[in-house]
Amino acid sequence: MSKEPPFLDWDAIETEIADTNRKAWDAENTPEKIAARKAKSEAEFERGVRNGWWDKDGNSLQPEEPDEEEDEE
Repeated sequence: MSKEPPFLDWDAIETEIADTNRKAWDAENTPEKIAARKAKSEAEFERGVRNGWWDKDGNSLQPEEPDEEEDEE
């Protein structure tokens, strides 16, 4: 009598992974957490406007730094 090796049920494994990922996503994206992240983002934006980093439209007010390319002649 030969014994066959056990085979993995890939459908069940993929379903379990998808369920785990969905639960993790749901835990990180509750309405309260989304509102908190939005409030934090808006506060950081307002701070950047006050500090002169960007304007109200989100355009950077910082001078662009030139690319440092060395010319070897």
